Amino acid sequence: MAVIREFKVQPPQRPNGNEMNETKRYLLKRVVKISVWILLVLSLVAFYISLRTPYYSLEYSLIAMGLWVIVFGLNFWLKRI
Repeated sequence: MAVIREFKVQPPQRPNGNEMNETKRYLLKRVVKISVWILLVLSLVAFYISLRTPYYSLEYSLIAMGLWVIVFGLNFWLKRI
């Protein structure tokens, strides 16, 4: 004897808010990671210039320190996303 089963057709589901948020979170993480690396390189360049230039070395050191603090904060925030 054959068993006949009924299959109900489900309407297509819309993506809920969580899936959209995961995509946005992934893109935000990628953008922040790229900015962290760019700012870190700029910080190292500013520090190198501060070591080599006879004038404005303190200003370049402060710029490098400020960029490094921003990188540190972004990296800390990136771990919390």
